[in-house]
Amino acid sequence: MQSAVLRRRCINYWRHQRASPLVAVDLADLEAAAPPQEPEQERGIVAQEVARAVAELPGCYRKVVWLRYWLGCSVSEAAARAGYRPASARKAAGRALGRLRATHSLGAMGG
Repeated sequence: MQSAVLRRRCINYWRHQRASPLVAVDLADLEAAAPPQEPEQERGIVAQEVARAVAELPGCYRKVVWLRYWLGCSVSEAAARAGYRPASARKAAGRALGRLRATHSLGAMGG
C-alpha cells in the first residue's frame, strides 16, 4: 500500500514539473536592461537579497538553508548541527528552496 502511495506521489511530482515550462531568457537582454555595476557591488546586492529572503523563512528551514548553502555543510553535517535526521534536513532544505523560488524568484539557488 505504501509503495503505491509513494509511486503516485512521484508521478504527480514529475507531472507538476513537466507542467511548469522553463522560460528561456537571453542574458544579453538582461545585461542591456540592467544598470552597470561593479562585480563586487553586484555580488553584495545579491547576497543581501538572498540573506533577506532566507531570514523570512521559518526557523527550521532557515537553519538548514544556512548550514547547507551558506556554510557549505553536507546534508549529514547540516542534519547533525541542526539536530535533525538527514532525511528531515534534506526535506526541509527542499521545501525551503521551493518557498524561496515561489516567493522571491531565486530559481538559480541550489540547482
